[in-house]
Amino acid sequence: MNVIPTKVGISEAFDPQTTDPAPFPKIFDAIWDTGATNSAITEKVVSACGLKPVGMVRVHTASGEYETNVYLINMALPNKVGIANVRVTEGVLADVDVLIGMDVISRGDFCITNSDGHTAVSFQMPSVGIIDFDQHHQRVPQNVPTQRSAQRVGRNQPCPCGSGKKYKKCCGKSL
Repeated sequence: MNVIPTKVGISEAFDPQTTDPAPFPKIFDAIWDTGATNSAITEKVVSACGLKPVGMVRVHTASGEYETNVYLINMALPNKVGIANVRVTEGVLADVDVLIGMDVISRGDFCITNSDGHTAVSFQMPSVGIIDFDQHHQRVPQNVPTQRSAQRVGRNQPCPCGSGKKYKKCCGKSL
């Protein structure tokens, strides 16, 4: 996987506490981009949602600099996470209509896991704390004895892998 795809709902900006009925978001293909400072949308999103620009800004991208329109939107992310009044720029995006940048990602907990070839992306807001895998697996300081949790397998004992061979002729051979 070389991109982190998701579906996202986009609507014109509104106050979820006071707007009734709220505009129904239109669904678009999006990608999460931790290398992007801000979120962006395509002209397709602008047109489909009837968005009106609130200003202009000069943007810097990998393909150069240009001036573009700025819009205020509400964004509906998976896991029922809604974000009101997100400031986005209009841009040309390859194969998607929304780029979710660090302006959104930094508001909550963004997590990517991969197990048995299945990649899962999750996002929650507000953040519930620091998730730091290095902190959970701190290295043991040098010159400190460690305690084994299982008995050591002898060279002439049956290999624990179940092959029926002696350990020294099976798994112990690679040591």
